[in-house]
Amino acid sequence: MAKLRRRRKRSVVNSDNDNSDNNQESNDNDGDIFGDLGVCLGDIMPAIREKYPRKLIYVKIYSKRAPFVILLAKDNGTARVNLELEAALYINDSGEKVGTMLISSVIDGNIQLSANRVNVLIKIQSLKLIDKEETLGLPPDALDNLANLSKDIIAQ
Repeated sequence: MAKLRRRRKRSVVNSDNDNSDNNQESNDNDGDIFGDLGVCLGDIMPAIREKYPRKLIYVKIYSKRAPFVILLAKDNGTARVNLELEAALYINDSGEKVGTMLISSVIDGNIQLSANRVNVLIKIQSLKLIDKEETLGLPPDALDNLANLSKDIIAQ
């Protein structure tokens, strides 16, 4: 019995090391996904690009209201999550606020448990972006296109 416990401890130690390598690989893969897009916020939001050329922007995302969850019977049980978020955009070096975007989303999640596995299937039912202060320089149809592009990227 003692030998078995020692083996398990070694196995755990080895798997921890392996996980750190796997985490690094997944971070590299995430970087590749967004790196291939070649998208600059200045290209998406021309008003910001013109007013703040060559500036870095940081985004603070927070919940506008508490999300709510509805449990549905479809597909052997689905949890529908309704989110309302606000994304405030700031200039990195000065901290000046340049705009706020409202993000409204409905996401369906289906969780299946089998043996020792948990499978989660998530589908974004809707994603809507609104320029709250109209300072980002994007018309509503461009925001709709950006929302559709975001849904496609997240789905990958």
